[in-house]
Amino acid sequence: MEKHLVRVGNSLGLVIDRAICRLLGLTTNTPLEITTDGLRILIEPLKPRPRKLEQLDLQLVMHELAFRWDMPNEMHQQINPGLGPRGCVRALGWAKHVESPPSAQDALYSARYRLVLERKRAGDRWETAVDAALAQFPDPTAGETAARGAPPA
Repeated sequence: MEKHLVRVGNSLGLVIDRAICRLLGLTTNTPLEITTDGLRILIEPLKPRPRKLEQLDLQLVMHELAFRWDMPNEMHQQINPGLGPRGCVRALGWAKHVESPPSAQDALYSARYRLVLERKRAGDRWETAVDAALAQFPDPTAGETAARGAPPA
């Protein structure tokens, strides 16, 4: 993510996106430690709060799958068959509009995407990660062949 510094009085400031603040549990009262290794600026909460993968904001999960891991459209279609041929673009839009609490179908797809991300981080290939997500979170309203994108028999 590319950011630019903004002028704050006689200093420069960095605006941190809300999604990142939520992910790290940052508020305006969170003390931060700022260090440098001579090449980079490192900003960390003084007492970092460990977060589990299931607590990740769904949009961040989708963003990482799309932009860090370059999730193929056909993998999106297997996880969420309603996305159609432009799975990646539609998945990012879908994640922005999932309500809280999510519908049963959105909760299913969210759980699948989170598991796929966990498996990709562990080094799995796309097919292995998606197959694990489909096996662990089958669609109770359709056979697994329908969840994989094939029409029901």
